[in-house]
Amino acid sequence: IDNTAPTIVYGTNGNSAYAKTASTKVTATDSHSTLNTLKYITSTSKTATPTTDLTSGGTVSLSGLTGTYYVVSEACDKAGNCTTLASNQFYQDNTKPTVTATVSGDSAVITLKDGIGLSGYQVTTSSSATSYTSVSGTSKTVTYKADSAGKYYVHVKDAAGNTASTTFTIDASAFGSVVTYIANGTQYTESVAVNNSVLNPKTFTPTRADTTFVGWSSSASSTEVLTDMVADGNPMTLYAVFKYD
Repeated sequence: IDNTAPTIVYGTNGNSAYAKTASTKVTATDSHSTLNTLKYITSTSKTATPTTDLTSGGTVSLSGLTGTYYVVSEACDKAGNCTTLASNQFYQDNTKPTVTATVSGDSAVITLKDGIGLSGYQVTTSSSATSYTSVSGTSKTVTYKADSAGKYYVHVKDAAGNTASTTFTIDASAFGSVVTYIANGTQYTESVAVNNSVLNPKTFTPTRADTTFVGWSSSASSTEVLTDMVADGNPMTLYAVFKYD
């Protein structure tokens, strides 16, 4: 007579942190009779009915899931005794975080979100992440101030290792115009904010012997003096115009 049910042991009995995948070895033994069947199911319910056959010592894998899951196993011997046992929780996360970037001038306001928990982010000009700045929680807003115009990538990673990216572009106009002034054979360079006049350099005064400076021209071969010109974010070159005394 056999009234003793089989025993079930999980090699890895749950996990304590969210992960993209998990696996456990399921071993069923019977001390009085021969093991007849072993079935399992992965479910969010620890009372789910096992449906899939498994050989004792086989591995059950969890992947592509998000949430709290259990491996529920049922082992029956040939005498008809059965044992059902649920594992501890396996925390699974295969949902990517979200990232948005809103540009204002030379800066971008970046919003990172993840339903489980953020791990890190990086702002770079590379389409691939190389390192991450640590961040935690489920939501984070940061402001990134660019040091040059161009396309930027924001990479974000959550606690389970899921990643996501977005891009934003900083326009050259955010940094003003680089203006090259050429006066009497000497070249000077200044940065002028957008919509500000480029006709009044701040770092030098144009001079040439026996002449008077009368203004700036946009052409080296012209003596026509500009009366108004403002920075538009693009590079500019201006030429000093002199008249003889």
